[in-house]
Amino acid sequence: NKGRIKKYVYGGGAYAYTTGTTNVTINGGDFVYYNTDNTVDMSIAPALVFGGGESANVGSSLVYIENGATLYSVYGGSNFQGTTNKTKVYANAGKILCNAYGGGSEAPVNNSNIYLLGTEFTYKVDSSVTDAYFKNTCGNAFGGGASANVENSLIALNGSSLANVYGGSDQNGEVGTSNVVIKKGATVNYSIIDENVEIGENAIVGSKKGDGVKIAVIGRGVKVYDGAVVENGANIEEDVRKEK
Repeated sequence: NKGRIKKYVYGGGAYAYTTGTTNVTINGGDFVYYNTDNTVDMSIAPALVFGGGESANVGSSLVYIENGATLYSVYGGSNFQGTTNKTKVYANAGKILCNAYGGGSEAPVNNSNIYLLGTEFTYKVDSSVTDAYFKNTCGNAFGGGASANVENSLIALNGSSLANVYGGSDQNGEVGTSNVVIKKGATVNYSIIDENVEIGENAIVGSKKGDGVKIAVIGRGVKVYDGAVVENGANIEEDVRKEK
């Protein structure tokens, strides 16, 4: 609670197999280093959080980010090796400076789940950092891993702020089921979204949950085009375009 980790947090073991469920709770605290101008000091490697282990199999993992915790990136699975059967990442009203992954860094996951509940994805680096990776590839959520296979992935959003959402992995790795993409500027509220759905830029899906608001449902393979609106309570099975 409100501590500082210099490198990595693992729910599982270094190389030892965990048969049950691992639990990692980050309850407040900054797990990055800031300069005096509130930019991230990249000369000090930021901490990463893994629901799995370093190179170890894990039965299932749960990662909770709560109460305004700030960290660099989070992974539901393991780091280098080892399969995790099922991952769940809950990010509740915190800040993730780079990316969130349902899978592992290089380690495979069978079933990944990410729930982003009021999470802000922000990335600020000092002017001396010129590496294109840090400047151009942060601010995203991946159902898969960084370079890892995932059988099935699910991403659920509610009031979060980020650049893009991908059902698959980042750099490498196969994903069997999902590929949900929610593009920059889109607003996704109280809704259920099936696999292979694309939400275009500045599109609006559903309304904020409240009295009289019904859940919006978007079926498999539907494309919601840039600027289109899906009303609350709608059950969509065909592509939706912006009204002229």
